[in-house]
Amino acid sequence: MQFQIGDAVIITRDWTDEEEARYRCGHFDLLEYVDITKTYIIKNVSDRGNYYLSCGWWLPECVLAHPEYTYPPIPQTLFSHECIHCGEDIPLESPNNVCETCQEDYYICTGCGKSLHIDDLTNGSDGELYCEECYNNLFIECYNCSAVVSRDDACSNDMDNHLYCSDCYSDMFTYCDDCGCNLYRDDAYNTDDGTYCELCYNDRIPHLLHEYGYSPELTFLDINSKEYNDSNDTLYMGIELEVDNGNDANSFLENNESFFEDLPVYFCHDGSLNEEGIEMITHPCTLEYHISKIPYHEIFKTFASENYRSHDTDTCGLHCHINRSYLGKTYDECDINIAKILIFYERSWDKIIKFSRRTPTQYNHWCKRYARATDNDDQIKELLETAKSADRYYAVNLSNYTTIEFRVFRGTLNINTFMATLQFVESVIQFIKTIPINNHHRINWDEYKTYISNESEKYLELINYLNSKEL
Repeated sequence: MQFQIGDAVIITRDWTDEEEARYRCGHFDLLEYVDITKTYIIKNVSDRGNYYLSCGWWLPECVLAHPEYTYPPIPQTLFSHECIHCGEDIPLESPNNVCETCQEDYYICTGCGKSLHIDDLTNGSDGELYCEECYNNLFIECYNCSAVVSRDDACSNDMDNHLYCSDCYSDMFTYCDDCGCNLYRDDAYNTDDGTYCELCYNDRIPHLLHEYGYSPELTFLDINSKEYNDSNDTLYMGIELEVDNGNDANSFLENNESFFEDLPVYFCHDGSLNEEGIEMITHPCTLEYHISKIPYHEIFKTFASENYRSHDTDTCGLHCHINRSYLGKTYDECDINIAKILIFYERSWDKIIKFSRRTPTQYNHWCKRYARATDNDDQIKELLETAKSADRYYAVNLSNYTTIEFRVFRGTLNINTFMATLQFVESVIQFIKTIPINNHHRINWDEYKTYISNESEKYLELINYLNSKEL
């Protein structure tokens, strides 16, 4: 039988027959209120020790109900307290001092032990819940990918004040093998014998023809002299033009140093070319700057004078890098515009290959197609993820951190073909930005032709070239 404090009871000694007394809890000397836990003790009952009475407990077998007389029970406040969240009376033994209703929405911070509403707690990288203060003390979000990592596992560098997860740090940064300084991988100078910063590399490689992967401190050139920044709305294009089968490359550059020294170009070896092949790389420029400020016609005549060729080889390509920052101010916005570029290339592949002048052998080796369907959202997401994880030898190369590279075009020293190619790259970017992703069915060659026909003054060489190819 279950008793409540305040019941009239008979307490017996199990070795004494008929010896009994009637007591009311807290009224006679044998019972005593002890402490704030609302516990009552039966004193001097037997040598077996003390018995405890509290609401809802079973009493010892030697405690029997009085058959006739019962006093009113003691108030509930003597054996309960309030839920720390809603104030409801709850038993003393309630977990974390929280009622059953609140237990469904309140959890304990793993760091400090506070009971908080689920909306005020955050998952750490270990899967546990933390309050805001503990979360900020123990974890960081990777500046690049936003993954949550422990502060103990976060990586930093001496170039910015940001923290990164180990994967992003390895992808984005390296260090100079000479001076040990941190470097963005895109800014590193990679040679056969190591990786170097600009200063150390220039100390080691003083000649004009640099090793593959060399990159100077870039100058962003706009015909309006607008200063470059990561959040601007200007499209910059960096061009890589390969030439091959000429005379001695170092002698050629030394003989023409005065011509090239004031131009925003530099020169590198490239493993895909023959020994005397050269890759000419421009600093990032707007389309207008490329057209009006860089004397490509004279550059091409200078190459040809030393027997260099580009289209008439099996090795040369014309690649164009554009700044990712132009495609979106957020990671998601940038991804959406990249997806639209990929859709256009997949749906217009045959037209683009004809434009590019590449042979099947060339494009299957240097600038492959992703060859994915683009009929619905799931297929488009799969195409984007495939492109993100692919190597660099695809028509649209996403493996660079700050740029997207268009690799599909065959090299050329024909000024009209060259300018049409630059205009093609720029016009495709502008075209896809005019179409919302939920209207992706409009991303096709016919819609693109309509777009550039409305911009005929800007894309004159492109339109003439497309007409000549019956595209």
